[in-house]
Amino acid sequence: MKACYEIETDITANHQLHIQLPDSIPQGRAKIKVIYEVAENTKIKFEDTPSFNMWKDRSDMTVKY
Repeated sequence: MKACYEIETDITANHQLHIQLPDSIPQGRAKIKVIYEVAENTKIKFEDTPSFNMWKDRSDMTVKY
């Protein structure tokens, strides 16, 4: 069974997060998702996003011309 815990924190100037989880969360693997605000006038290049090269090493996802 999966469970979810949500907490707000600040991203430091050196791009780190510091959080303390409650004792009720057991040790083990976890998935972290970072949801952050971006100013409306901020331009984000697709090449700078994590999604840009996510398929580059997949031989079954290549395009043949």
